[in-house]
Amino acid sequence: MGLKFIAMIQSAIETVANELNEFFRLKFGLKEDRVVISNLVNQDGTLAIKDDNRVILSLVMIQEEKMGSYKSAGAIHRAV
Repeated sequence: MGLKFIAMIQSAIETVANELNEFFRLKFGLKEDRVVISNLVNQDGTLAIKDDNRVILSLVMIQEEKMGSYKSAGAIHRAV
């Protein structure tokens, strides 16, 4: 994966976190951010975020889409 791709994914995740935090602020009158971008656990197996009342936003898996045929919702599509 190239650096441009990684930067694009990071930007998308940050945008989602910011939008969720804004929603929570407006809906519940919160003063601080509740959505945190983080791993669920550290490499040693301990919890990455130990604060209560936090929503952890984490990217779990990315899979490259190959050119050619792929199936989507029961239909076959051709990549252009």
